[in-house]
This record gives sequence, structure tokens and C-alpha cells, in this order.
Amino acid sequence: MEFQELDSKYRHFYAPRFTITLEGEDLLRKGMLIAGVVVQQSIEEAGYFSFTVDDAFDPIQQDLRSVSELFSFGKKVEIKMGYADAMRVMMVGVVTSVQVDFAESGMPQLNVRGYDATFAMMKNNKARSWDNMKQSDIVSAIASDYSLQADCESTPVTYPKLTKQEGQNDYQFLKTLAEQNYFDLYVAADKLVFKSPAMKSDPTIKLEWRKSLLSFHPEVNLTGQVSEVEVRGWDPKEKKEIIGKASTGDEWAADYSKGKKSGGDYMSQLGGGKVVETVRRPVYSQAEADRLALSILNKRAEGLLTGRAEAIGIPDLLPGMRIALAGLGRMFSTTYYIEETEHSIDASGYRTSFRVKGNTI
Repeated sequence: MEFQELDSKYRHFYAPRFTITLEGEDLLRKGMLIAGVVVQQSIEEAGYFSFTVDDAFDPIQQDLRSVSELFSFGKKVEIKMGYADAMRVMMVGVVTSVQVDFAESGMPQLNVRGYDATFAMMKNNKARSWDNMKQSDIVSAIASDYSLQADCESTPVTYPKLTKQEGQNDYQFLKTLAEQNYFDLYVAADKLVFKSPAMKSDPTIKLEWRKSLLSFHPEVNLTGQVSEVEVRGWDPKEKKEIIGKASTGDEWAADYSKGKKSGGDYMSQLGGGKVVETVRRPVYSQAEADRLALSILNKRAEGLLTGRAEAIGIPDLLPGMRIALAGLGRMFSTTYYIEETEHSIDASGYRTSFRVKGNTI
């Protein structure tokens, strides 16, 4: 999508606004004075929100206004952001903390914070097990436990038994499954996403430096780059070693056009040969070992090119999407994958900052 289309969709980015509902009640319509709101979303961590209430203190009663009633822990919060009547749901979560600032001057402020549905997943540390199921089916079952829709890509291996250990919470367990498959795992509103990164898709939005893109800070880093990954396990039935491999050129959606190279290519040049990472993991089949090796290689490769950027507030900028950045010179004017976003609205206006990554340069 070109910036001109976004400009039309969001009413020329005029009059930014937000709404916050607590258990279905609109706090602004209730008369609450909210100074600013922040929503952070990531494919690596739990989604987070915070907002600041300016009129939290009653100067006549010399007391806070209905804090326990309005912000009881666990209450459902929905936050929308946008411009004029063009709004988008940015976060559905629960209140987890309330902080009051009794400053030296001025009136006290109330800061309300919370997380998306992953907060509840982090609290379930009981052991669980599943028989004869794919990992994607297990993820769907766990999503249902938390009243979430499941947007899951099917995984190929059926396991005779999978166990979540005592002390490991549901979110940690799901992250482990995602890492084994090189899948994204995150909550988007009321949906749990578990699928391959959309790194092969066309860029959703195009931004240009000093026009729609306010700033960009890229970094190229060879730390952690390898040219080959070996996963070694043991087949108890066949009583033989299983070796899964993935090497440079196998990276997911790597762009080798126009002479671009991956981190593995650069490491091979610097080291005068292959740079191999060997790991030992319990695996059940050759297919599982190969898939895990490819997942580890992809995770290493995506650390080659990272960057932090800031743009005017664009609700459509979200983790798990591709974005084209232009006006940055031949090396950095390319397509990136968004791994984290932060949307904020305050007295200064609406800004979106985001982190990106890429596996070739």
C-alpha cells in the first residue's frame, strides 16, 4: 500500500484519537481525562499497554477517584487508535498494575498497565500432556482454553506424546513449539497466531525517509551468524543417530537478488570455510531433525540486519508484516519484516515506532 492510500484511509492523518473501554464501558465518555496511551506488540514478547489518567485525584475529597472500582485487576480492556472515524482495535488485554504518582507539584496521576491474553498463559504452570497430536493442534487446543481464536499453520509431525513440564507455563511451552518450527507466536486482539513468518509476502506498506518515515537506525551484525546447523539426536527404535542439517541458501525467504548475501555467506568468507553450529536435541524422526535445524539457522540468519524506525502514527503498522523502506540508499532501501511496534498518542500527537529485521544485505 502506498502512503497516499493510507493518507486517504486515515483522513489525511488529521485529528488522532483513541478509545479505551473497560469491561465495555468507554472511559472517555465516562468523563475520565486520559493524557496518553501506549500499545506495544511483538512476535517475541507479550503485548503490553499503558495509559495515564490526569484527573485521578479529587481535590475536595482529598482522595483518589474510584480506583478500586475502575481498575480492578483482571478487568478486560480494549484499546482502539486512529484518526477521526477511522479506528482500529490495537489491543485487547487485562489490567495488571496501577501506579500513582504523587509528585512534588501538580495533581497526582494514575498510570494503568496491562497485558494481552498471554498474561493468563504465563500463570498456568501445571504439567500437561497430549497423545498422538501435531504441535499445531496442541496450540489450537491451548488457544481455546483462553477463549482465543486459533490462526495456526499445520505442522507436519504427529508426536506419540508431548509433555509440558511442571513449572513451565503455557506461554513458555508455546514459545518452545514456535521456535522449533521457526513460527511466529503472538496474540492479535482475540486471536492466537502460530505460523510461518510472512517474509515471502508483498510489503503491506511503503514508507520513504523524510516524507512518511521520520527516522531509521539500521545495524548489520555478524555476531551469531553461521553457515550450517547440525541437529543430532538418537532414534531409540532404530538405535542409530539422527542428524538434521540446514545450510546457507536454505534460509526462509532470503533475498539473494542484486548480489545480496546472508550472514552465513559473510562468515564463510571471513573464516575461510564453513562455520557450523552443532546442537543435541531429543528428536523423533529425520523430518523433525531437519525442521529444527532449519529453524535454528533461520533464527541466526534474521539477526544479520536489524533496525529501529519511527513514523507518524499508522494503525496498520503491526508485527508479522512486511514493509518497504525507501530513500535510504542502495543498501538499506529494501523490504523488511516487522517484529515489534509501539503506538503512542499523547499531547504531542500520534507516533508509531517499530523494529525490523532481515536475513540478507
